[in-house]
Amino acid sequence: MIKTKEYGLVLLDVMMPNVSRLEVCRALKRDQGTRCIPVVMFSALGTGTRMMLEKADQADAYLQKPFTVTGFKEIVDKVLRAQRV
Repeated sequence: MIKTKEYGLVLLDVMMPNVSRLEVCRALKRDQGTRCIPVVMFSALGTGTRMMLEKADQADAYLQKPFTVTGFKEIVDKVLRAQRV
């Protein structure tokens, strides 16, 4: 689905059922057509999520649950600003 439209940001909750979000992130970062799309992952696992992926496959940012709307906005703004640089 991500290859059918242009996306400016992907948000992934690590602990969702059915599909491994770690595999989704890995696939996005390894694909030439999607690797430049920023990925923000959030999880109750905290920094453990980052350790589950090789450096090249990691999301652009992580947010630990529970988080505030302000914290979420700050992370998304930071990732989008870095994308424009």
